[in-house]
Amino acid sequence: MPQSIPVFSASDVLSGAVGPDAFTQKNVVISHTGQLNRDIIATPNDTYTSRAALAILAAETIRNGPAIAIGWWPAFALAVLAAILWLVLPRPFGRFVAAGTFTLIALSPLVLEQLLIFQQTSQGVALLLIVGASRVWRQGRMLVQEYRTASETKSQFLAQASHDLRQPIHAIGLLADRLGETDLSPDQAELVSKISWSVDNASRMFRALLDIAAIESGALKAEIGPVSIADLFAELDSQNALAAEMQGVDLRLVPCTAVVQSDRALLATMVQNLVSNAIRYSPGKRVLVGCRREGGIATLVVIDNGRGISPSDLEHVQKAFFRSSRRSDLRSDNKGLGLAIVNRLAGMLGLEFALSSELGRGTRASIENLKLIEARAEVPVTPVNLKLPLANVRVFVIEDDVETLASTQSLLERWGCVVEASKSPPVSLPKCDILLSDFDFGTGETLAGKMPLLRQLKSSDVSLVVISGHHPDQVHDSLPGIEAVVLSKPLRAAELRSALMAARMG
Repeated sequence: MPQSIPVFSASDVLSGAVGPDAFTQKNVVISHTGQLNRDIIATPNDTYTSRAALAILAAETIRNGPAIAIGWWPAFALAVLAAILWLVLPRPFGRFVAAGTFTLIALSPLVLEQLLIFQQTSQGVALLLIVGASRVWRQGRMLVQEYRTASETKSQFLAQASHDLRQPIHAIGLLADRLGETDLSPDQAELVSKISWSVDNASRMFRALLDIAAIESGALKAEIGPVSIADLFAELDSQNALAAEMQGVDLRLVPCTAVVQSDRALLATMVQNLVSNAIRYSPGKRVLVGCRREGGIATLVVIDNGRGISPSDLEHVQKAFFRSSRRSDLRSDNKGLGLAIVNRLAGMLGLEFALSSELGRGTRASIENLKLIEARAEVPVTPVNLKLPLANVRVFVIEDDVETLASTQSLLERWGCVVEASKSPPVSLPKCDILLSDFDFGTGETLAGKMPLLRQLKSSDVSLVVISGHHPDQVHDSLPGIEAVVLSKPLRAAELRSALMAARMG
């Protein structure tokens, strides 16, 4: 190589010892030694980098000019603009702008660094990721809020609808009972019987709706205490004997002396729903109710050999308002609520509800994980179905619905009661043995707002019986310190008579 051609080291060029002016208007030849172990050099980013590559980079720098570092703000400014458009533009255009900008910023180094233009993209990428995460979180929160609002609206609708519809069903039931006590021809008696059957089905449906609404709204509270299985079975036998007889069902309850720790009312509701379902879908068959004990745990079992449940339906029968695709008895109260209530109450009480069935052979339902306790811990339960005469019992009836008031008064007078009736609560407590009152009075007023009357009632010997479309727990909570028998609408005459007898006994 001629001595007149200057030779520069690539390291001198990179270190700045030789500036770009030395190469202005001159041709540059890039060379290397070609000797083994002499063409590589350790660099911070790569352990072995070719010396020739360093020379080429130096030559490119000389030819194209020095590298340009534009910092972080161009990419960040672009990300800010994309974020604003994302928030302002309607869907899906905002998403398209954000996604395109994110891709542009992330891939820009692949193009710009070829031109020796370097920038920091992490800030812009992070900004778009934060905005995206915040929007996802906000949309998720809105969906949760919409779900909660829809759930609360549904619960309120169920509660209000069941409450408002209870009054006419309650009146129909009382009128049917009054009609049944008159002299009727066989055909008329049969029609009254069918009306009563329909009212019973409607009553069960509205009570189930109220239970569902109370569970979902959180108004239903468990009161844990000792529960005698024998008393529970006796109540079940009394409640279901007539229905079993009408369906031709052989209802058998296995005697049991066990006492468990649970909420008596809620446990009775669960078992009653299971027994009612078993009777309804096992006409002419057998239904067995029993209790199995193992260690300190008891299991309540309801078994029938009825028509059973198909495998496809078995997966869904515990959901509210599910109805089987199979045709059922037209008189059946198949509204898909009974098992849903059992399932929800089981979760509320910390129990387990199990259901198994074989189509054409029957169904087995069980309530498991009941804690056994000593029998001596049981609190005696006063019988409520005492057959005592009501002759000359003074009853003051408060009911804002005229037809229901007349029906109730007539029914009580047939039982021998001395009745005084009123459409609105009196200012002072009248002379009576039993105060039979509605809870809502149609003008926005409730019995809970009549404090002077309640104070007089509390200090007297008068028994209070409340008939309401609300759940009994809600009525009791609204009347703190007041002992009252709370009955749910729609109400049958036999239930009212039993409650009045129990109230008369104190």
